[in-house]
Amino acid sequence: MLKFYPAALVVVLALSAWGESVFPGAHWEENTPEAIGMEQVLLEQLAAHLGGRGCVIRDGHLVKHWGNQAERGDWASSAKPVLSTLLFFAVEEGLVKNVDQPIAEFGWELKEKDKGITFRQLGAMMSGYARPEPAGAAWAYNDFAIQLYQKTLFDRVFKGDPKAEAEAPRRFGALGFEDGLYFDEGRRRMKASVRDFARIAWFWLNKGRWGEQQVLPARYFEEYMRPQAPKDLPPSAEAETDDYLGIGTYGGGSNHFADDGPGVYGFNWWFNDTGRLHPDAQTWPDAPEDTVMSIGVRGNCSAIIPSLNVALVCADGDWGENQGGQRDSKTNKILALLAKACATDKEARPEPIWRKFRINPDYRHFLKNGEDFALESSPFPPFIDSSGAAYTLAWTAGPRQQGHPLQLSIVGPTAGETGEKNIFTDYRMTVHFKQKNSCISVPGYYAADGYAADSGANVGNVWRTYFLPQLPGKWEFEVSMRQGDDIAISTDPNAGDIALSDGIKGSFEVQEADSAAAGILGRGLLKHEGERYLRFAGSGEYYLKGGADSPENFLAYYEFDQTKPSHEFAPHARDFRAGDPTWRSGRGRSIIGALNYLASKQMNVVYFLTMNVGGDGKDVWPWTSDDERDRYDCSKLDQWEIVFSHMDRLGILLHVVTQEQENDQLLDDGELGPDRKLYYRELIARFAHHPALVWNLGEENTNTTEQLKAYAAYIRALDPYDHPIVVHTFPDHYEQIYGPLLGDKNIDGASLQLGDMRGTYAETLRWVKRSAAAGKPWFVCLDEIGPPDTGVKPDEDDPQHNEVRQHALWGNLMAGGSGAEWLFGYKYAHNDINCEDWRSRDKMWDQTWYALEFFQRFIPFAEMMPAEDVIQGDGWCLAKAGEIYAVYTWNAAGVVLTPPEGEYEQNWYNPRAGGELMQGERLNGGNNVKLGAPPADADRDWAAVLRRVP
Repeated sequence: MLKFYPAALVVVLALSAWGESVFPGAHWEENTPEAIGMEQVLLEQLAAHLGGRGCVIRDGHLVKHWGNQAERGDWASSAKPVLSTLLFFAVEEGLVKNVDQPIAEFGWELKEKDKGITFRQLGAMMSGYARPEPAGAAWAYNDFAIQLYQKTLFDRVFKGDPKAEAEAPRRFGALGFEDGLYFDEGRRRMKASVRDFARIAWFWLNKGRWGEQQVLPARYFEEYMRPQAPKDLPPSAEAETDDYLGIGTYGGGSNHFADDGPGVYGFNWWFNDTGRLHPDAQTWPDAPEDTVMSIGVRGNCSAIIPSLNVALVCADGDWGENQGGQRDSKTNKILALLAKACATDKEARPEPIWRKFRINPDYRHFLKNGEDFALESSPFPPFIDSSGAAYTLAWTAGPRQQGHPLQLSIVGPTAGETGEKNIFTDYRMTVHFKQKNSCISVPGYYAADGYAADSGANVGNVWRTYFLPQLPGKWEFEVSMRQGDDIAISTDPNAGDIALSDGIKGSFEVQEADSAAAGILGRGLLKHEGERYLRFAGSGEYYLKGGADSPENFLAYYEFDQTKPSHEFAPHARDFRAGDPTWRSGRGRSIIGALNYLASKQMNVVYFLTMNVGGDGKDVWPWTSDDERDRYDCSKLDQWEIVFSHMDRLGILLHVVTQEQENDQLLDDGELGPDRKLYYRELIARFAHHPALVWNLGEENTNTTEQLKAYAAYIRALDPYDHPIVVHTFPDHYEQIYGPLLGDKNIDGASLQLGDMRGTYAETLRWVKRSAAAGKPWFVCLDEIGPPDTGVKPDEDDPQHNEVRQHALWGNLMAGGSGAEWLFGYKYAHNDINCEDWRSRDKMWDQTWYALEFFQRFIPFAEMMPAEDVIQGDGWCLAKAGEIYAVYTWNAAGVVLTPPEGEYEQNWYNPRAGGELMQGERLNGGNNVKLGAPPADADRDWAAVLRRVP
């Protein structure tokens, strides 16, 4: 990107040549890859292979970043060299004599065999602590010894808080972290953001120098940044862990993870040298000899290559397994690609490691003048299976775990969006993912050049699918690629003819879900499974929603390709955070910022149309133009995907509304014909991998019962994850639309529109009860309220939002509903079509969150039912009979309850301000129990909880 600097600084920059280090100030200085002698296409490939959150630094410039740069995560074993660097500081400061000082001199009561343990041996995994051998006698990747290492440093050398000691100005504090380090209690495992860990890696590469300051003398790196464990060091014998000091572990066992460290390990770094298990090959055969890595489990790694003046840092990435000396290891390929990206001319690049493979002659497009060439010119350096077919695997939203989407890309038929042959209708990609006795068939799609979000390409040979694994363990996959007229909408697996790349196979391992993963990604699929609430399959949490219904044309954003520019969301540019995703050299900041703001208000859903041709906004469509129906805009849809993936990380559900009343006859005259089938297929192929997603068959819908059932059945058959399906309609169409759909196996809920918000409780309860009676309980949501001239007004026009809060929000939830999305009335600024600033309803977001927090924190709402027979007066009751009663009232003095006899503990909750429960009186059950007076403001609305005392 182009930046402007004061004249004096320009002179300094002009004197900086390739290969000379500069250092960041408050932020990393970004520069284009070309300006720093790197190749952008290869950097894009690198990011695609790794996934997760990462960045590349060359010459001190940030040349590539992906994922959330500010998110602080556990760096696992990549933080171990940080401990060693702190040891070097301790030696320099005179707190430790030298790296060979025995740790027994710091007060440890060690066994006789362990009394000689030194700092060097702890940092080289040959200390022998908790193992049968004496110090220096054997190799064991030993996290009990690392625990001893960190406890010695922080408790007995520095004798202070780990964060304060590490970030002292004379130590790592000199690096000017943007987000700061975090050390948990006990194990002192370190969390840091990607951009801050990149500072640490850059400090290592520059041998302790930071700017004009030599923070740590270079001799520590010259002497110790090399292997410390001898090549002939034997492995530790099989034996139980003997943690006689009772200090616990840093994270793993006393002999686990890796046994190939001798010859390539020292002070917790890994080096590119020959080792005991690969005496004839370097650790990473195709990487430069001076490559150094910090390696942490779950893909938390960094690599520095001093000869190329480059650092690569990636958290939660797919680095592959630790396979020293293996040319086909993922880590070796990543490092080779990084080195290749640093080459300034073709002759200087390392020989592509895939040239040793012979390309299957059936793949004619790989040949030119008798020479293999297309793999080098394809959008990504592929893995190659035994048949010679090419594919890539990249984790798109974090580590290789349950709930994190996997992106599979293959080289397939070459075409363009507008080519003579329709690539969208006449080819069909499906990938079958198998584990044990289960098989999930996932539709794929044409992805142009594979980088269309950034390149804007509409021609290429990349085909892609996303897979959302729901179980850990080994998965296998096989690609089906077929061709034939209109084959894309055929449900016959054998229709048409075999096309290029059909039959590609592969496998991969998936780890168990991490419950602490960002946003929705650690919770599993959000599913409807026979209850009146949606529930996350992994975590088991029930879901209540609160969020934005407006603007319904959210996707009419001016920086999406080929889009009518109805929205800029300029007020939310300030909410963009460093490290957030963008496209096309920084586009998308304000729409990403808008989502950041909404998530900061604890909102968890956004409603949007994916097609409004002929509708209110007339500015959103997935096709190459508004009058096209079977050719899709690859770059625009890839840009939508960037936004949707960010919503996953923020914990925001995608409420995908596929049409509106004005155009529900647009496709195939309302029937389930070829255009509509292709439309649904493209949406599912491109976006169904998002774990929290609801398909809405149409806003204010007027399609026939037969049409709606056909739509739902088609989506259900094609969607590999069975996302919930709902339909939205006018209040006076409820019986016409909802009545015949009750009990249908493919319809999961009602998306209510109400002209009179005072009817919310009654209408919600009506469909909660009727759906349950039909044998399939629905989740019932409130998705539009009020006539068009009201809706939810801006805060300045309705600062209290009393009516909306009382009758719409709490009315839906107390009737057993699943929450609300807020429509903004046309009469006001920032309305349903032209809303640019979600802060216009800042107070309403707060009140929505207070309601959701009450239900999620203070009552077991999924076990409770509306109990109209228990309450008299102005209010509603939700009950788990005989155990707990939740009451919402706007006239507490007039409320009388009739719970069973017994003693009840009463607490109050303020729905206008949120917070903790406030203690009330103890009440005796039976007839005519008066709720009594709330703690304050008796004329306002309150919620009360009566819990039976055991």
